[in-house]
Amino acid sequence: MYFFSHPNKPLREHLRAVGELMEKDRLEIFPEKFLYYVGLCHDFGKYTQYFQTYLKTGKKHPNNLHHHSQLSAYFGAWILREKFGDKWAFIGFLSILNHHGSLNKYLEPDKPKFKRWFEDLQAKSDIIFDELGIDIKGFLKTDVEKLAKDLKRFAIREVENKKELENFFLVAYTFSTLIYADKRDAGNVQSVERREIPADIVDRYIKQFPNEGINQKRFEFYRDVMRVLDNYKGEKFIFVNAPTGIGKTLANLSLALKLREKFYDRKPRIIYVLPFVSIIDQTYEVFYKVFSEYIKDFRGNEEAYLLKHHHLADLRYRSYGEDTPIDEALLLTEGWESEVIITTFVQFFETVIGRSNSMLKKFHNLTGSIVILDEIQNIDAKWWKLIEEGLKKLSEIFGNVFIISTATRPLIFLGEKHINATDYKKFAFNRTCIRYKNDVRNLEELKNLVLNSLDGKNSVMVVLNTVNSSIEFYNMIKYKAQSLGFKTFYLSTNVVPKHRLKRLEGIKKSLENGENVLLVSTQVVEAGVDVDFEMVFRDLGPLDSIVQVAGRCNRNSKRGLGEVVVVKLEDDNGILYSSRVYGAILTQSTERVLRGEICEREYFEIVEEYFKVVSEKRSQEDSEEILKAMAKLNYNNLDKFKIVQEEPNMVDVFIQVDEEGKRVFEEFVEKVLKCEDRLESYKNFLLLRKDLRNYLVSIPEKYAKNVHQKDDLRFVPLEELQNYYDFETGFKRDVKGYDVW
Repeated sequence: MYFFSHPNKPLREHLRAVGELMEKDRLEIFPEKFLYYVGLCHDFGKYTQYFQTYLKTGKKHPNNLHHHSQLSAYFGAWILREKFGDKWAFIGFLSILNHHGSLNKYLEPDKPKFKRWFEDLQAKSDIIFDELGIDIKGFLKTDVEKLAKDLKRFAIREVENKKELENFFLVAYTFSTLIYADKRDAGNVQSVERREIPADIVDRYIKQFPNEGINQKRFEFYRDVMRVLDNYKGEKFIFVNAPTGIGKTLANLSLALKLREKFYDRKPRIIYVLPFVSIIDQTYEVFYKVFSEYIKDFRGNEEAYLLKHHHLADLRYRSYGEDTPIDEALLLTEGWESEVIITTFVQFFETVIGRSNSMLKKFHNLTGSIVILDEIQNIDAKWWKLIEEGLKKLSEIFGNVFIISTATRPLIFLGEKHINATDYKKFAFNRTCIRYKNDVRNLEELKNLVLNSLDGKNSVMVVLNTVNSSIEFYNMIKYKAQSLGFKTFYLSTNVVPKHRLKRLEGIKKSLENGENVLLVSTQVVEAGVDVDFEMVFRDLGPLDSIVQVAGRCNRNSKRGLGEVVVVKLEDDNGILYSSRVYGAILTQSTERVLRGEICEREYFEIVEEYFKVVSEKRSQEDSEEILKAMAKLNYNNLDKFKIVQEEPNMVDVFIQVDEEGKRVFEEFVEKVLKCEDRLESYKNFLLLRKDLRNYLVSIPEKYAKNVHQKDDLRFVPLEELQNYYDFETGFKRDVKGYDVW
């Protein structure tokens, strides 16, 4: 008699293979063979005739007796309890029970189902013993209701009452290794060979740049960061606080590579975490250039060395010069099978503090890694306590090291034993000053202020808080600015990404050529956009955002002193745009510390003062609620944690701005929407994802009511483009409103 786990895959081979793959990833904190037995038990329920019939015929049992996770989980708890005790039985039980979905807490045993399952398995007990080496006769006599009560009593006594985070992370690791090994074996996905990266590749790369001008300070900064290695005593938190434009990205990478080379036998992965997709793409390009020049077999094995992972990233995984199949590439990418991973706040933090199957499949590869948290000030202050407590425990259990890199450090990890890699004051530039003009209250007054400032200036940027106010302002000022000899540009997420990228290249080229440039934008330019303007205007916002915008003024220190003018704009109802977008707390906190003029050498202190004010005003109740849920394994409550606040009532619209866009849309309809095979449809979507994103804009639903719709996708056909899209300002909308970015 043969039993199968999947079509043409013997069940015993699958169970043993998953167990062996899991045990291969065992850390010392786990008992020897614990993970192996979790893998061996995870699909035990597939031995029933009900599942085997379902696998052969596709017909579900009317009473769902073909389901296998509940039976497998209680079998796992029975054997794990006997071998490893209550704690590990409970951890294995939760992992097996939920391995086809997301983590949840308990499932009471369905006694009538167990009666029929046990009757069916009784006749197969000898065969199962031959296949697995486990005598299941004792399990078939078990009172599963009593076993469930014992597990629950343990959970109350040892988990809920103690309120510690350790069990949360042990479950996450067990669950992660299980679901990843299960998917790997089921899909016949081969393991990825770990790779060596020379620790000095950044040293070699930066030698090509001249040590003159602003680069002199960058080289000095780089040397100071590397001196951390001389005094490093195993601290889990390293702070790299330095001004924008000093070269933190390459210094962070080099420090991480040298840490992994010098202090670890088993090389940890390096995870570079950034807030925005635009910065990820830019950072990836820099690292790609370094790796391709100094790693011999990088080309053809790119993703094994360097992986870019976010929800819009290209899906490709090359090995020995060949692309792996799309489903394998998806698993290897989502499992972070690489030496250096560049990813988003969402991917990282919602894996560390999460329960979803899709996120947690990479948790085991995240543990023990060197994590570079860049621009951490972008995390909402209400999550500071949660992030601090979560990452402290992660480093305590798994040995993660965190490099915290920012120009505007929030008040987080202050109580932790840490090492400061740099002295911010030593490297502070004197490139810009921030001047607050709170008497400029509306767009008309701002227009007059900007126009008066154009005289004698070559390049000016205006950053506003909402898409609608930015469009209105651009249309108010562009003709007058053009008559004064300025090339005018507009940037926001209201413009399709394809045009945005091309426009940004045009802006950079015009700036490099010394042309007169006026750019009107939203906060989309705050990070990851390498431009250098002579003067910047910004509507009032969080102080750290203002400092980020200041980093786009006189960036390369080629002029005397760049001026950043902050204004305080109100809408027609007298309400500040900043309060509508950022809330009253951040706006009031900024106003409390803003003075008449603040120059760059003071930025660090003034931002520190700002964050103190924010921490006094911002409640940590949300953090405490999630920490309590983690400690008690109340997984459903974790869904309240979102590291990035989603804008309500926003929808994606595909804009066919050219013939290529029309072709991509038609291919999407044919290969995705019309494809009846769900798996094939999803694969096609993954292949088209990169092209799709070039034409998508996210807009408030109220503006999209009249556009065409195909299934769930709204779109604008090329033939009707002029009715819906302006090639300068993007999707046509009512200029009133408060929509950001």
